[in-house]
Amino acid sequence: MIILFSEIATFEILMVTPALPEMAAHFRTTDIAWVISIVTLAGATVMPLVGRAADRWGKKRVILILGCAFLAGSLLCATTTSFPLLLAGRAVQGAMVGIVGLSYSLVRDIMPRSYVPVALGMVVTGVGMSAVVGPFVAGFLIDGFGYRGVFWFLVAYMAVLLPLYAALIPESPARSDTRIDYLGSIMFGPAVALGLYGLSRGSEDGWTSPIALALFGGAAVLAVGFVVRQRTAAR
Repeated sequence: MIILFSEIATFEILMVTPALPEMAAHFRTTDIAWVISIVTLAGATVMPLVGRAADRWGKKRVILILGCAFLAGSLLCATTTSFPLLLAGRAVQGAMVGIVGLSYSLVRDIMPRSYVPVALGMVVTGVGMSAVVGPFVAGFLIDGFGYRGVFWFLVAYMAVLLPLYAALIPESPARSDTRIDYLGSIMFGPAVALGLYGLSRGSEDGWTSPIALALFGGAAVLAVGFVVRQRTAAR
């Protein structure tokens, strides 16, 4: 069950990538690369929060919360006709980027010590196999049902796994009551996103265009705020 859950981290990238050309034509956009980029950006934003939350509240509970978020994001992507809402759904899906690391840690907590190396090897093998199988499944779904077929597959996959995971996987003990820096994480992700989007707009509209300058300015403000926040928290 842990292996099947961990495969989502691969599926949400490699199964969606083959659908990008059709999605670009459907939404009539040249910014389709953001469908992939926003997942990694969202994952980088939430990963520090996820690690702290797992130590504080237990890994199984946090993984189930991430699974529910992924299910909601997949459903939004499967049903929306708006490109901004598609990106919003993909950002919510990005919460599952850190699932593999949490799965490794959960295996160490709930498995007997002698079985941990074998169990970790099985998780790695399962993730690797999903990287091989995922694009072939995506191609079949795209040919038969269009790009939405990929997202409906992800909806069904997670809808089946969530109750099974909740019923079969034991909880690991909480280890820490460390304070979670929500504000710092909220600053970091958007700062990177605004900077990257500013680069793309600058190359199209000119580096001194109002939109590019506004994006760079917003990224700079958030980046400075993040640095100040981290320096203050470290004291």
